[in-house]
Amino acid sequence: MASGKTAYLSTLEDDDSGTPIYNCQQKKCTEQESVILNRSATVQITGAEFKGFMNDPFDDDEVTELFVPVEYSYLDSQSPNKFKTGKGFLPKYLLSEKNQSAFFSIEEESNSRMPAAVVVPKKMNPLKTATQIYELVGECPLANPMAMPKKLSKDNVFDSYVYNKLKKQKIPRLVNEQMKPMTFEDLMNIDSLARTIYGEMGKCFRKGLQYPIAAALVAVNRLENKSRFKEWTSSKVKRKMASVPPLTRIVTTPEKFNVWKAYDGGKVNGPLHHSLCPARTVNKPFWKTDKASQAEVDIWKNAVRIATEAVMFPSKFKTRSPAMKNINFYTSGMGQYKDYAQVFPFVNDRPLENFDCIEMWKEPGK
Repeated sequence: MASGKTAYLSTLEDDDSGTPIYNCQQKKCTEQESVILNRSATVQITGAEFKGFMNDPFDDDEVTELFVPVEYSYLDSQSPNKFKTGKGFLPKYLLSEKNQSAFFSIEEESNSRMPAAVVVPKKMNPLKTATQIYELVGECPLANPMAMPKKLSKDNVFDSYVYNKLKKQKIPRLVNEQMKPMTFEDLMNIDSLARTIYGEMGKCFRKGLQYPIAAALVAVNRLENKSRFKEWTSSKVKRKMASVPPLTRIVTTPEKFNVWKAYDGGKVNGPLHHSLCPARTVNKPFWKTDKASQAEVDIWKNAVRIATEAVMFPSKFKTRSPAMKNINFYTSGMGQYKDYAQVFPFVNDRPLENFDCIEMWKEPGK
């Protein structure tokens, strides 16, 4: 991005809480808590990019990112029609040269229509469906969300800890894209897929929803490749619940989606803790702290939206990346996977260019 150019905060969703401006001194970049920019902010690049250090907003690990100096202008929410301006720095991954629509555009979804059904509202779409499902999924099964048990069940973690929480939920009167009523299996699939992409891609939501969407598309591809179902679900870990539906079985198999491993290197698996206790409610405890911020809740909100669309509106979901139709494998930051060929599909016209987040692989001869 060249100095003097206008840039857009297209990584953010329409209703995301926004991103802070950063102060950078000696390449150490920290948040300015008093300034939060959303998608409507105007951003001008004022200098060359550079590598800076910051604490990752998801897990507070120190990471290296490219930063750019900017001037910004945004509408003051406290004073209508009044703009505030300033200078600072932003991670480059937040910015795009084109003003791209949100993945779940509030305006587009509000104008969408689906056929009427007796048991549901006449207007229904993925965004509204996800909103009604939100409170039913992602409940933490631990007595203390901030503390993982030192010893976990030897059986499948989802079956052992999450299943019974879900079983208590009342299924809402919703329909899928084929106008079939929502079932408990649908709710289980949404919960398990949302937890999986939250645990696997939590640090990458802020870099664009194309990354968790790509991970979810791989799961959907495996579901549709029924001849290999045994391969996708083969595990040394016993399943307690025979009634777990195929998609849930696929995404909670620990040998295939590492986030569901109970232990990693002899210790309780950290990302599993993330998946068990996501940030669902502002100022309530979750895996990280006793008070979740709105930005942290935004990540789980978007995970639920992606999972809801994948389960309830699969045809719409697959149009996000037709090029991913036969891709069944991804890694993060490995650089190579067996003798597979790396491929570079787009999701909603956005590249999967951060390979620390996701690398897509196509099997030989496929």
